Amino acid sequence: MYAVYEKVNYRTDKTLLDEITGDLELFHKINNATNECLGRYVLGFESYLKLENEYKINHDEVQSKLIKHRRLTEWDSLYLIVLFITHVSLNKALSNREKLRTVVEWLITDFRLSLVAITYVSVYFGKMPLKNMMKFKESQSPEYKLNNLFNMTWDLYNLNRFFRMWTNRDPTKEEMFASGDKAFNAILRNSINVQNKGDLSAFEIFLPQDEVNYLEKITANPNLYFERAYNSDQWTIDYRTTLINKYESTLGVSSSET
Repeated sequence: MYAVYEKVNYRTDKTLLDEITGDLELFHKINNATNECLGRYVLGFESYLKLENEYKINHDEVQSKLIKHRRLTEWDSLYLIVLFITHVSLNKALSNREKLRTVVEWLITDFRLSLVAITYVSVYFGKMPLKNMMKFKESQSPEYKLNNLFNMTWDLYNLNRFFRMWTNRDPTKEEMFASGDKAFNAILRNSINVQNKGDLSAFEIFLPQDEVNYLEKITANPNLYFERAYNSDQWTIDYRTTLINKYESTLGVSSSET
């Protein structure tokens, strides 16, 4: 269902919703096809899938649920992080090392720590950034900018969800994400490596050692080095909304109009 939410992207256009629930119904038909049917198609014995099951969904009911809530849990928090990363990435006065420190220190002082976000910026501002990590471009229209910011947020949302699923996994069950996105896979693997090692030494392949040491120091004991909004009375939903509005304005977009 997360792929469905991503395609909806908080839009309420009826034509789009009809297309999405049509795709969802087709997915369930394929998912409920017999192994023999799928096998014959995959092996080339059939040129198309013969879906004989009559799986039906109530399109109106599913569509109403898809647009019932404005945001999924944690989506706005990750959206704010994406906004700030994008804002910093456009600052030509800063080196990549300074951009990395700016983002991580902001996570500590103005917002909250996120392992997936730290991994993302360590790769993006490191020695080996991957293609298509930054989808936002200043030359784009406001609508296209916002769409790409949303797409980047979905990347972090799915990374965060998979990472939590992996770290809290039930040993009797198997969970699988399928993605051809190299950046997605690299960030996830490095986040898991950090969790396995218990420190940030996994970042040494794309960051200088002294930078890894600095990040390790400030993220392991952030309260020793910084005053944090996270520990203050200002830490509210309204506080997050204020920051979202601030950085949306800076980037020339507005999600309140979607």
